[in-house]
Amino acid sequence: MSPYLCTTFVPFVSLCIKKAHAGKCKTGQKPAKNPCYHGYGSVTAQQWLCRRPPNVPMDFTTLALITHLIGTVMGVGGATCADVIFLGSTKDKRVSEDELRTLKAVSYVIIAGLAIAVVSGIAMITQNTALLAKSGFQIKATIVLLLTVNGTLFHTIILPLMKKFQSGSLANEEIRRKLWMFAATGGTSVVSWYSVLVLGVVMRQIDWPYFFLLNGYLVLVSFGALFAYVMLSSILFPAGGVGMQRFALTTPKKFPVVLAIVTALLTLTFAVQTYAVFFKEEPVLVVSENVVELDMRVIENEWKWDPDAVTVPVGSLVRISIFNEDFYAHGFAIDALGVDVYLPARKTTIVEFAADTPGTYGFYCSVVCGEGHADQKGTLTISE
Repeated sequence: MSPYLCTTFVPFVSLCIKKAHAGKCKTGQKPAKNPCYHGYGSVTAQQWLCRRPPNVPMDFTTLALITHLIGTVMGVGGATCADVIFLGSTKDKRVSEDELRTLKAVSYVIIAGLAIAVVSGIAMITQNTALLAKSGFQIKATIVLLLTVNGTLFHTIILPLMKKFQSGSLANEEIRRKLWMFAATGGTSVVSWYSVLVLGVVMRQIDWPYFFLLNGYLVLVSFGALFAYVMLSSILFPAGGVGMQRFALTTPKKFPVVLAIVTALLTLTFAVQTYAVFFKEEPVLVVSENVVELDMRVIENEWKWDPDAVTVPVGSLVRISIFNEDFYAHGFAIDALGVDVYLPARKTTIVEFAADTPGTYGFYCSVVCGEGHADQKGTLTISE
């Protein structure tokens, strides 16, 4: 097989489909030969594709996750395009009819993306209510709420204002007075959508406090708004430019000053929180001298735990070494005990918690991982 074909995605798909139909590429079985090698850790692209047989029905959770990703991408792309279009119109200090029409169309794409993200997010909650307790999900919900408010302001204030001066110059007194609104809505939109995208990727891998994430997000938003204000001011009302003297007394100087102070305070608070989260030594968990060490594995392509039933004595410190045999991530969660650990592909992860309350608890996979995700469950019994 030529090197060119080995760098093309289609041959991999075709090869795997042919082998699957021929019975040579079964679930959980590696192909005997690898005509193309593209490493994904210790697995080739061909092997990875062959592990996913064709015509496998998609479960509801996976469908909701994919839909959520589509909505997020629509929002990110729309917000980016909107800012690029607006900045392009500020070069000649005029917004044309075509630019305004395009900007309005893009804003509808953003609204559609927001609606899709919200509906699919609710759908994921119906399948896994434990998401409501996750700080990553909580901060995403907060950002979506702020995006809704920001979009409302954009459609009720910014777009009508741009339409009002469509045939005239944007370098006028009213625009100058409301320039902070342009900066605030534009900066908030871009930062928020990219934050949602990043959180969607890493949400299962982080366990940071909600207010730490919120403070970090607000720092980014304030920096984005401040940068947008300085940039728009320099473009529309350059120092010494035409109209500068006429608008000298109407310049809203309070906004950048107040925003700079708020940004500095948020950054300082975030720095303190960063130290507390990452650098402050936490007390060592010592429940008793009774430490129970267990080995567990995620069975490859079967969405099962081995073992799927565990019993430990009350008052013990449980330490489970979990090896994920799959080439995709899983999660190990026990909601009642506050346990939720990300399990990277083909790696061993240590899960540690205190078994201080007798009872039977269910554990499950907390990372959407495929058609068998909903059935990947087990039980932990803490006996007296």
